[in-house]
Amino acid sequence: MLDKEAILAGKYASKSYLFVKTNHRDNTHFSNFIKPMGLYAVAYHHGSYEKIDRTYERLIQYIGKENFLILEFAYDEYLIDEVGAKDESDYVTQITVVSSLSLSFVSSL
Repeated sequence: MLDKEAILAGKYASKSYLFVKTNHRDNTHFSNFIKPMGLYAVAYHHGSYEKIDRTYERLIQYIGKENFLILEFAYDEYLIDEVGAKDESDYVTQITVVSSLSLSFVSSL
């Protein structure tokens, strides 16, 4: 998980937290964070992690162009990684960013 400040500063490798999908909501051994329901901007990065900055930059440009705001976190989910692919060029990462319409855009409707 990458927080909003790191996203806006272009520090895409500065992960704030790690996450694991689970069906258990009550865990006394770890801090729980439940990914909020809502609107997400989604991008798929194909290739090595070293080049993920380009995908983040395109996603952030799209969010701004469509009059959305980044609210909280970005989530990197490794769909195909070193376990499923021999070559880094075959890696696939899903990036999701919590977003909402800009208030200035909403008030102009």
